Formats: sequence, structure tokens, C-alpha cells
Amino acid sequence: MNKLELLDSQGNEKTGGFSFKWDDLNFMQEGLIDAIKGILSPVGNCILSGCEVTYTSTSVDITYDLTEGYVFYDNEIYHVPAQSATGPNSIQPKPHLEFIVTYPNSGVRNTLTGSSVSIHSEGKGVLVAINDTQAPPQYIQIEDLERYEEKNASYLKTPVSVLTGSSISSLAINGWTIAPESYMVLDKLGRVTMMMILQADANTISEYPYSTPYEFLPMVELKLPAISGTVEYIYIADDFTVEMSTSSVGTYYVSGSWLVP
Repeated sequence: MNKLELLDSQGNEKTGGFSFKWDDLNFMQEGLIDAIKGILSPVGNCILSGCEVTYTSTSVDITYDLTEGYVFYDNEIYHVPAQSATGPNSIQPKPHLEFIVTYPNSGVRNTLTGSSVSIHSEGKGVLVAINDTQAPPQYIQIEDLERYEEKNASYLKTPVSVLTGSSISSLAINGWTIAPESYMVLDKLGRVTMMMILQADANTISEYPYSTPYEFLPMVELKLPAISGTVEYIYIADDFTVEMSTSSVGTYYVSGSWLVP
């Protein structure tokens, strides 16, 4: 991150002094902007906070009320003030935002050459109620903006691999069957979540009901409870082996969660 080096390597103020220029402020500002982009760019356009929409409707028009918030859009953070917008019911308007840059009077400065310049810029979102087909390209419907926390949750929880239906039933061996509503899910954090319905019939000749696929193998051997009137156990080892503590006829419900290497 860009920063002004005002201290020496020992943490002391650099002596001698120097001229402070506009470039120095710009250097610091760009460093902060780059840091924000680095954090938020992987997530993409999203609502950072606030921006909750409510509406009231009459036979004539629809009014949308928007709470204050912040939006990250095209690598910039925009403040969205609390505001309202109304559109005629005949066009079925939706709440849209246009992101603009304004220059408040508080930032007007007189230069040494006698001219005045605006040095404060504010990025803000302006609410409009308009039909999608009539919206210019710079308007974005609020419903199209996901929330930051939802995007993060979606990214972390998106399954890498899922076994269910016939793909999990096919794992059964030695006369056991696995109900198709069973599942094993591996997420991007390397966490497996499992719910198995194991059924043993009279032909079951082994305590080994199924084989675990390589990508779902746990980091250490697990002992999980299986409930079927009485409590039995299922052992999931790191060598594909899955062993039940019984081979008795019946149905066993097993659930658990673990990390993979």
C-alpha cells in the first residue's frame, strides 16, 4: 500500500524538512483506493451496507423509500443517502440507482492564480423509479446488486463436489444399500457434510457398507454414531474403509461433518 515515509528506519522523524506537494496527498489517496479495490474487487459489485427498499403503492403510482447505505460499484465506493423516488404505476417501475460524482461547495478553493476550483468530490447513488426497458445503461436495478455478506457466504459455501441420488447409492458394497436421498457435500473450505441412510438386508455378509471416494476422505479416522433403535457406530478411516459396528439387518441413519486434507 502506498504511504509517505515520514519516519526513518529507527522510527524517528526524518530531519531537514521537505516541501509538501499535491502529489504527496494524491500518492496517499491512491494507496487507500488501491487497498479498497484489492479487498472488494474479487467480490464484485455489491451492497456493502444499508440500501433497504420499501414501497407504497396506489392506483396511480409507486413510491420507493431507500435507507442510507454504501455500494461498491465498478471499483468505487458510493454513498447512497436515504431518499425516495416515485414512478407511475402504468409502467410498473422498479427501483434503480445511478452512480454520480458531485462537487459540494465546501470544497471550493481559490488558487494562487486567482481562479476557484472544486477539490472535494463525492460519489453517491441517486434513486429513480423506472421501468427496466426505459432505463438508460447507467442505471442499475437495486435487486441486481447482491449484498456483500451474501456474496461472501455464497463463495465459501458453494459446493466443490456433491454426491446424492445414484452417485451416492453406487458406493454401497457387500449387500448394503444406500438410500438415494443420502448425501455427501464438500465445500470450498474443505469441509464435508454427510447424511447417510444405510440399509442392511439378510444378504449382508460384512460390516463394511461402502467405500469413501478419495476427495471425501477425512484427515483422521472418525467414529460417528448411527441411530436405529439402538446406538451403533460407523468408522470412517483415511484408507477408504468404512466399517459398521454391526452387520445386523436394519436401517441406520448416520450424519456428521469433517475436514479433508
